[in-house]
Amino acid sequence: MDALEKDIDGNRFIATELKMSRRDADELVSIQCKYIDSLVKNIGKRIESLQSNGVLLAFTIFDPILVPEIEDAGFKAYGQDKVKVLASHFFRADEGANDRLQSQWSQMKYHVNENIKAAIPEEVRNGKSGSSTAWFLSQVMKNKVNYQPFFDMLLHIAKVALICLA
Repeated sequence: MDALEKDIDGNRFIATELKMSRRDADELVSIQCKYIDSLVKNIGKRIESLQSNGVLLAFTIFDPILVPEIEDAGFKAYGQDKVKVLASHFFRADEGANDRLQSQWSQMKYHVNENIKAAIPEEVRNGKSGSSTAWFLSQVMKNKVNYQPFFDMLLHIAKVALICLA
């Protein structure tokens, strides 16, 4: 606000005949405060919505440490219920989204076991340097060019998850 007043008083906008009274400045500050309050409330409601419908909990599929080993009995079914929650949240209008996302998730589980788990740094593994979920999501985003052709839907969700978990 101060910068705007300085620009107007300094004749930066002289060609526009722009003037600002004290009342105008107060009104702009009031509008700005209302906008920021509304924005904060809206973001809060969205986060509450993510919590209440299980989306935040479903993001735990991106924790590579939690993915069972391929030989484990629970490997095949691991994450399917959470992927269904994510599909219904992120791809509501797409009837085939759940099947495609489940397929991508099935492939990703193998990739996590065969390539990712061994690459997790020890300081991440023992919790001294961030979470394994955040580490994995950041690795996915760094290599998104390689992941995009095979995991486009998961990549979209991973992007959102990384922002929410940051």
